[in-house]
Amino acid sequence: MRWRNLFAVALLLVGLTQMAGDILGNRVLKGLGAAPVAAPCPITANRQDHVSFAITPELYSRLKGPYNRRNVYGAAIAAAPRLPEPIRRAVLGYAFATNGPLRAGLALPENAPIALTIQTNTRGRSERWTFPCDP
Repeated sequence: MRWRNLFAVALLLVGLTQMAGDILGNRVLKGLGAAPVAAPCPITANRQDHVSFAITPELYSRLKGPYNRRNVYGAAIAAAPRLPEPIRRAVLGYAFATNGPLRAGLALPENAPIALTIQTNTRGRSERWTFPCDP
């Protein structure tokens, strides 16, 4: 077997590990799959009366601009429940403003209200947070 095939099989196994751990309820397996950040376990952004979509690596990769800027938005979305409100409002408000980089990059309607909903995947917990993304 060629090294590229071995690499592809290894990458597939790593990608499936986090999802298998989630399905089986095995935190160790899920953590091992999440550690290399190669598993496609998406964050979901939604609002019940609006369009709902998962923020996947494929979708996130379409965003233009330098890595450092995209990384700030990704970190703000992932850590939204823990960020102080003024910081969260400033970052998300700018990102999803009428001509904001995330609104444009994700091709969201120009004047539609946006809310970010994050739900924990931690076993035994069911917290859900919703944050308005108004400027």
